[in-house]
Parts: sequence; C-alpha cells; structure tokens
Amino acid sequence: MTRPNKVGAIVAMLTCPCHAAMLIIVLAGTGAGAWLAARQAYLYLGFTLAFLLGLWLMLRPGAAACADGACRVPAPPERPCA
Repeated sequence: MTRPNKVGAIVAMLTCPCHAAMLIIVLAGTGAGAWLAARQAYLYLGFTLAFLLGLWLMLRPGAAACADGACRVPAPPERPCA
C-alpha cells in the first residue's frame, strides 16, 4: 500500500458516518455535544464526504505499486525445438 492509500484508510476509519451519532452521544451534556447536536445534518454531511474521500484515496491504485516491477508479466519460457 502506498502512503496515500494508508492515509485514505485512516481517514475512512475515523470519519465513518455511523461514528457521528456515537460522537454526539458521548459528548451529550457538554457544550460541544450541544453544538454538534444543533448541527447534526452538517456533521453527517461532512463525515460522509470525508468518508467517501478516504475510501477513494484508499482504493485508488498507486503509481508506485507497479514501479518496482510487481505488475510485470513474465514472458513464457522458451521451449527447445524437438
């Protein structure tokens, strides 16, 4: 995995939209929780967009992956004439 793929995986894990509801519940009763609850729709939108960006970064093929010859298809061995 290339560095952008790893960053994308971390972003996708941290911004999964299902975690937004847990964040609001954990921070319930605090000023931050009240602020997040008041802006819940924007929070879900932001988490979803960041999650999709993370998935895109994680799943796109890296240019460096084939640079070391890992994608090279070996030629078939030569058969001697009989």
